[in-house]
Amino acid sequence: MTKSQTKKKPVIRNVLVLIHFEGKPSLTDEYSEELRWSTLRELLKKSKKRMLIISDHPRFVNNKMNELRNMVVESNKHSWLDIDPIKYENINHIEMEMYNKRIIAKNVIFGGTNTGGCLCESLPYSALKWAKEGHNVKILLPMCTDYEQPGATAIERNNNALAQFWMKAKEWDVVENIDFITDINLLND
Repeated sequence: MTKSQTKKKPVIRNVLVLIHFEGKPSLTDEYSEELRWSTLRELLKKSKKRMLIISDHPRFVNNKMNELRNMVVESNKHSWLDIDPIKYENINHIEMEMYNKRIIAKNVIFGGTNTGGCLCESLPYSALKWAKEGHNVKILLPMCTDYEQPGATAIERNNNALAQFWMKAKEWDVVENIDFITDINLLND
């Protein structure tokens, strides 16, 4: 460690975790996709404080997330950490990376797909796993969708996904660490 690293105090920041945010647009409805992306853009633009953005999107293809990532990095408004489930086997690996950047998580905010699967628990950095580690988890509902749940419409699939998520949160005994929010202004405290 250099002298500047040892003297630098950690900063408390909101951490935005984007799980499979590119999703499968052909399996979701157009409205849900536009809502997710517009909410993400609005959050990145309006956030009053610097955030750490964690994303597991493919970095070697031309997609929306790479374009957005490049804009965020160039503007230097927020920090960005690219992750994958092979290198980051659990939350502790991500926390070590955050510690190296001198960042302590205030809230861990989630958006992406699928709400009832990857976002919930099936990845090493899923929301319930952050909550189990004692973090304040915020599920930003306008940035979430689900295409794997049963239902004839996106509303039914999303309702089923939220019900599954909530049941799992109760099962994991982490309900007190999780909030579902719809207003990004609640994140600027």
